Amino acid sequence: MATFSLQSPLCTSPIPYYRNDHALMSSMLQSSKRHKKLISRCNFGKTVAMSDAQSEKDLIITKHKEPKERRIVVTGLGAVTPLGDDAHLFHTSLLEGVTGISDIQGFDCSEFPTRIAAEIKSLSTGGWISPKIAKKADKYLIYALVAGKKALVDAGITEQVSGELDKSRCGVIIGSAMGGLRVLNDGFEAIKVSYKKMSPFYIPYSLTNMASAVLAMDLGWTGPSYSISTACASSNYSILNATSHIIKGDTVSNSPSSQADIT
Repeated sequence: MATFSLQSPLCTSPIPYYRNDHALMSSMLQSSKRHKKLISRCNFGKTVAMSDAQSEKDLIITKHKEPKERRIVVTGLGAVTPLGDDAHLFHTSLLEGVTGISDIQGFDCSEFPTRIAAEIKSLSTGGWISPKIAKKADKYLIYALVAGKKALVDAGITEQVSGELDKSRCGVIIGSAMGGLRVLNDGFEAIKVSYKKMSPFYIPYSLTNMASAVLAMDLGWTGPSYSISTACASSNYSILNATSHIIKGDTVSNSPSSQADIT
């Protein structure tokens, strides 16, 4: 005898599945009516059909056919990197062996043994994000917003096309290992002077998921919006999760990744 628990939307309590046992089969067929209804879409991929008139030979067990896997494609690319803020330029520079590493200019590093990094020297945010956000937000958030919107433009998602989308099925998943370290550090330094010096955006702009939240709100998208933090694998996992959402039919995703710290 083999016994399994069957769970499905049509079965609110487990029922036994018996194999090659006449006595137990007869007992099962005499049980309450709710155990004699059609059970479909069971967790282990089988369908069991039973009725009062059925005998052991009439017990039908069929395998559930797995749906064909949907092909997922990347329709747009956006980049903000030390090699440029254009995806095509970034790709070309990589192929040509151009390095993005140079002397650090963002802060005084004369007392540190290492004075080089892959630093983004300049970035024009005009037309991509509001001056208010550009002034207050951490760099990682700015990079994510600009790159995410550039990917939409590259995909042909114009304002007209965006207006035709079902925004409840559009989501943003971001990968970021550490989030807004500059805002976090500024908060630490401010509280040494007085709590009144701390910015009210100290916590929000330091969170990794704030980039996905701000981009989703800016676009009016109300589908899945969250962040993934798995160190250097964050971007890969964000792409994989976005792919999973699309395969399941949950959403059409925008999946940027962003990091702005120098370590």
